[in-house]
Amino acid sequence: MQSRTDVAEFVRQRTGTSYHPSGTCRMGVDDDAVVDSDCRVNAVRGLRVVDASVMPRVTTGNLNAPTVMIAEKIADHLRGRALAATNVPFYRSTP
Repeated sequence: MQSRTDVAEFVRQRTGTSYHPSGTCRMGVDDDAVVDSDCRVNAVRGLRVVDASVMPRVTTGNLNAPTVMIAEKIADHLRGRALAATNVPFYRSTP
């Protein structure tokens, strides 16, 4: 590598995507969040986003199971069947 252009070309040729986009409509409570905890789009009344795009961070595994879990949780919430919150241990990777 002799220049920034060489590095950029190397990256373009040897990297890619896993074709599982997520996090484009991040859930949260800060100014950068797109949806709230009920997947309601901020500033757009009556619109919800319920897919992998609401994940605030990319998961370390396949997106299918967590996406289904998000959809099931929001569907239960909309139908008035939301489960009570529980305090269970979970693994959190470091940022």
